[in-house]
Amino acid sequence: MQRRFAVFCLSLLSAVWTPAPAADPPGVCLTDGGQPRATIVVASTATDLQRQPAQELQDYLLKITGAKLPIADDSQRPTGNLVLVGESRLTRELGLDLAALTGDSFVMKAGAGRLVLAGHDARLLPDDPPRRAKRGTANAVSAFLQDVCGVRWFLPGRLGEVVPQRPTLTVPPLDKQETPYRMSSDGSFSRSPWAARNFFGNQVFISPVGCHLWRVLIPADKYFAAHPEWFALIDGKRVEGDRHHSLLCTSNRQMWDEALRNLKQLYAPGYERVVLCQADGYRRCECEACEALDDYRITGWYLPGVPADRVWVFHDFLARGLEAAYPDRKLVILAYGPTGEVPHRLRSLPDNVIVEWCHPTRGAVSRWTQFHNQFSAFVYWYVSESRNYVPMPLEGVSAEFKRLAAAGVRSFYFCGGDRCWGLHAPSYYLIGQLLRDPHRDADAVLDEFCQGLFGPSAGAMKRFFAAYYEKTGQRWELMLPETLGKPYDYVAHEKPQELYLTSFPTEVLQRCEGHLADAETAAPNEVIRKRIRLFRDGFEYSKFTAEGFAQLKQFQADRSADKLAVLAQAVERRNRFVEDLFQRQKNNRDDLPPVFSDSLEHVLYGTHDHLAIPFRTLPQAAKPRKDAR
Repeated sequence: MQRRFAVFCLSLLSAVWTPAPAADPPGVCLTDGGQPRATIVVASTATDLQRQPAQELQDYLLKITGAKLPIADDSQRPTGNLVLVGESRLTRELGLDLAALTGDSFVMKAGAGRLVLAGHDARLLPDDPPRRAKRGTANAVSAFLQDVCGVRWFLPGRLGEVVPQRPTLTVPPLDKQETPYRMSSDGSFSRSPWAARNFFGNQVFISPVGCHLWRVLIPADKYFAAHPEWFALIDGKRVEGDRHHSLLCTSNRQMWDEALRNLKQLYAPGYERVVLCQADGYRRCECEACEALDDYRITGWYLPGVPADRVWVFHDFLARGLEAAYPDRKLVILAYGPTGEVPHRLRSLPDNVIVEWCHPTRGAVSRWTQFHNQFSAFVYWYVSESRNYVPMPLEGVSAEFKRLAAAGVRSFYFCGGDRCWGLHAPSYYLIGQLLRDPHRDADAVLDEFCQGLFGPSAGAMKRFFAAYYEKTGQRWELMLPETLGKPYDYVAHEKPQELYLTSFPTEVLQRCEGHLADAETAAPNEVIRKRIRLFRDGFEYSKFTAEGFAQLKQFQADRSADKLAVLAQAVERRNRFVEDLFQRQKNNRDDLPPVFSDSLEHVLYGTHDHLAIPFRTLPQAAKPRKDAR
C-alpha cells in the first residue's frame, strides 16, 4: 500500500509540473543528501501572511529532507538557489506581476535557480486574524507541499499528517497559476490550521457581524422605547424580542430607512460581503399591514411554496439601497425558514444579492435557479441535531457538494463540522479537496486517505468505511424531500431510534468489526494502530448506541422487568464507554483530533436531549395486572 501511495504522489507530480522544452534551464535543487542547497526569501516588509508560510515551508522541508533551509529577507541580497515566498523585490525582478492576482489566487514557478511560491495576500483590518484574510501565499506553500512533495494533512495532529522522506529534493521546471474553486468557506472549520492547509479559506472580505442581523440593524435596547411600532405585534402587543433576536414589523417603512443606514455602516471598513437573515426563532408580526403581504401563517419553519414576502420586501429594499451606495459589494441573504421560498411579490432580486440556501431541496433549487443567479449554501450535513451522531456517507457528501456546485454555489458556511473526527474524518478531508477542485472523485480521495494513513491496513480500512457508511448513505435522501404547503422539518425526518437501527443492523456491525480486526492485525506499528483506534472508537459509539436502541425496541414489544434489566445493561455499557472515551481523549490531543469535541453531555444524550430515552431516562416496565394469577 505504501508503494501505491508513492505512485499516487508521482502521478500528482506529472499532473502538476509542466514539462519544459529541452532548451529551458533545469529546475531548482533545494536539498542534496540532507544538506540545504537553497535559501528561503521573504520581503523585508513581509507580514505574517508571508512570514508564517515561509516558516511552514522551512519546517516541512526539514521533516521531508532533514535539511533546514535558512530564511532571509530580500534586503540581504541572498545568492544561490532561492525559494521566493510571497511578493518581494526578487519576484518583481523576475517580471512577475503578483499584484494582478485576485482573491487568494497563487502561483508556483520553478526554473533557473528560483522557486516562486506566492499569491495574493490581503488583510482588511490590522487586527483581523489570518482566517479572515486572503492568504494566497499560504495556499501556494500548501499546494507545493502537497502536489510536489507529497505531504498530506489527513487529520489534525502529529499522527494525522503524512510526510514522505526525500533527503534530496530537486524541483523540476514548474509553471502553475491557480484559484481555488470556492469563493469562501466559513463556519466550523475556519479556525483550524488543518483547514487552512486543505484550502478552506476566503477570496472575499466577509463582515464578522452578520447572519441573524436584525438585532444589529434595529437593536431593541436602542429603539424599542421610542419606536415600539417598529417591532412585531404578537397577541396584540408590540414585542421587542431579546438582546439576541429583534422581532420586527417589516411593513414599517420608517424602520426600513433606519435599518438601511445601519447596514451601510457595516460596509464602511471595506467589507465586500455582509450576511443578512431575520431573527433565529422568527415570529411573524400580526399587524394588518404585515399579514396582508403574504400567506405565511406559521412560526419560523420553511414552508415550501409559501414565502414570507413581508420579510423579502424588506430585505429587497435593503439590498437596493446598498447597491446605490456600494455598487461593488454583495449582500448575502439567507433563504432560511420563512424566507426559504422564492418571493412572490418580487419580480427579481438586485444583482448585488447572493441567496444563501439553508434548505436546498431539489424543488427549492429548481425554483430558485429560475428566479435568481447567485447562490451560496449554509451546510447542515454535520449538525448533531439532524443526524444524532450518525456518520455522513462519503458518496452522499460528494454528491451534495457537486449538486450545489452545479447550481452555481461557490461559497459555503459549514455548520457543525470539525467536531466528530471519529465519525466524519474521511468526508471532512473530502470537502477540503472539493473546495479546491469540485471534480475530485470521492472513491479516489478515500483511496488516498486510506493508503496514506493506514499503509498495509489500507484495504481493510477502506472496506470498513464502505460498510460503516453503507446504510447511512441509503438514508441520505431523507434530508431532502419536500411537500409544497407543508412545513419542512429536516430534524423530524431523523428519529434517532429508527435512524440507528436502520443504519447499523447486526450484520453491518459484524462486518465492520471484522474489517477493523483485519486492519488491526495488519498494522505494522503503533502509529497506524493509533490511527485505527480513532475510527474504532467512533464505530464503537455507533455500535453501543445502536445496541441500546435495539434493546429498547425489544422492551417496547415486551415491557417486562427482565427486558428492562437487559436494556439497562446496554445503556450502562454504552454510557460507560463514552465517559471512558472522553478521559482517554485528554491524553491524545497532540497526536490526533478527538473522536468527539462536542460536550460529554451532548454525546451521551444528544443535542436537546434527542438521545435521552433510553440513555438518560429508562422507560418503566409495565405494572402487573391485579387480576393476574
